[in-house]
Amino acid sequence: MTREEIETGNQLIAVFMGEKLTRTRGAGWVPGDSPRTSKLLSREDPVNFYYDSDWNAIMPVFKKLKAHHEDDQQILFLKLGLNQCVMEADLPNLHHRCVEFIKFINSKIS
Repeated sequence: MTREEIETGNQLIAVFMGEKLTRTRGAGWVPGDSPRTSKLLSREDPVNFYYDSDWNAIMPVFKKLKAHHEDDQQILFLKLGLNQCVMEADLPNLHHRCVEFIKFINSKIS
């Protein structure tokens, strides 16, 4: 995955996890409800949510996706993929699978 794809995935995950994002002058995104928002809005660089590089950041996402209840064969397949990534301690693949899972959920909502 390119850095841009990872950052886009991190933004998707952040929204899924309830963050309200606000665009910065530098075309980045910051948490919209954060007390740091006004300070961050003056920055030129976007904030990275670190879902792609921090187990502590991605595990709540994993737990929320695992708790997703829907009787769908594709959902079960996606959950198995998440489990496998955690068991193999494969953070980059877990990030990718979380993004794909969220995209699938969003496609079913639309």
